[in-house]
Amino acid sequence: MTTLLSSRFILPGLVLTFLGLLIVLLAVGSPDRASAQSQALVSNLDEPENGSREVILHNRENTQQFTTGSNAAGYTLNSVKIDLLWSGLGGGAAPTVAVHADNNGRPGTKLATLASPQALADGVNTFTHSGLGLAPSTSYFVVIETGQNPFSRIRMTRSADEEGAAGWSISNRASYRARGSTGAYFSVSSQSWKMAIDGAVRTAPPPGQVLVSNWQWEPSSGPGSLERGSFRDHDFAQEFTTGGHKPGYTLYSVELHLAVTLSNLANLRNNLGVAIHESSGGAPGDLVATLTKPVAVSNGFNKYIHAGLDLSPSTSYFVVMNISTPTTAAVKDTVSDGETGAAGWTIGNSSLERKWDGTGEWETLSQTKRLRIRGEPKRAPLSFPSDCSAAAITPGLYQGEITGDCPSLLRDQGVNARHVSFSLDELQQVTLTLESDDFDTYLYLGSVTVPGSADWTHMNDNIG
Repeated sequence: MTTLLSSRFILPGLVLTFLGLLIVLLAVGSPDRASAQSQALVSNLDEPENGSREVILHNRENTQQFTTGSNAAGYTLNSVKIDLLWSGLGGGAAPTVAVHADNNGRPGTKLATLASPQALADGVNTFTHSGLGLAPSTSYFVVIETGQNPFSRIRMTRSADEEGAAGWSISNRASYRARGSTGAYFSVSSQSWKMAIDGAVRTAPPPGQVLVSNWQWEPSSGPGSLERGSFRDHDFAQEFTTGGHKPGYTLYSVELHLAVTLSNLANLRNNLGVAIHESSGGAPGDLVATLTKPVAVSNGFNKYIHAGLDLSPSTSYFVVMNISTPTTAAVKDTVSDGETGAAGWTIGNSSLERKWDGTGEWETLSQTKRLRIRGEPKRAPLSFPSDCSAAAITPGLYQGEITGDCPSLLRDQGVNARHVSFSLDELQQVTLTLESDDFDTYLYLGSVTVPGSADWTHMNDNIG
């Protein structure tokens, strides 16, 4: 090739193939990772009150069932609003409000206790939570327990109408029993509390590719294998190291192999927090991000997610598993040091433990925790050194403006170009597409060294 526009014979099939790839890249764009906004998931507060049948609070456990919608990623409960006919007379004991799982049509395991407002008032009162995960198409109960309070009530409605997110509903049959009783509940037929549940519809992050995993190796077994990873008295940390992709990576999820009995599922879900920390002297350092819990945990693999966490290349981090209350459950180990995933990614050949309350030093365990990390390599602009020489660029896809002096070199050759897309294969062969101001497009095929004008060809000379 001797001039910028003279060559008509440089790999036309590859040119067409790359153009197709470029069109796909530009059409797909980047995923929407905006966090979900809080909203009324279900509410009947605007429905007419059944004034003759308020439910008393005095020395009672009152319950109201509700059912979530079908959003596959689940929901986050932020608050429960209850319309109270409130009086502080006669003792005026404040109620305790909690959310329970459904156990065959009656309240089962307590999932969370909600925070009460500073002062209760006659009317709508809001009881809050930092973010309780709820599964799709699942029934739960709001339970109010109150001591001495002879003059306060829950306002009721006979209306079956409600508004909110798709699929959500409030049962039209409230129930109650004496406070402290373990006996049957009495139904309040064809009536429901006047209430609302506010929260967010969860959006699942992209699945991403497997960046690193040791799942394919069997967990350690035999006497004491469960105790080594037991949350009855310890927190745990597992180190991992990212690959050398220079723009870095985006983490979407960490999946852990948990061992838990059916009776402890809710406790483990509520008590176990999973976070990413920096590595500092071979132990967890500063917090990078806390991952979002699954809506429910299972005896097996469980996914803790993030909307998109930036990780630096060739850098060590820790997955920290912190238990807020001792729980009969465990995270599984593997005795293998093997892993698979993206180039350069590794999982440490040991793990760490410390007392569950955060006291004491991290101590080394010979076993590795079983985990899988998903995400994707980041895309970034292509930046050449000032002399426009070859750059140490990691294979991958890049988008953005070219930086450095190389655009000036191109302008000197009559190509006032701006960068559209860049790709590099494992053999360090680059395909670089540049679009000029007059919408002509130029393609370079060769090594990463920025070429002179003789190495450029006008695409229109190669098509047709």
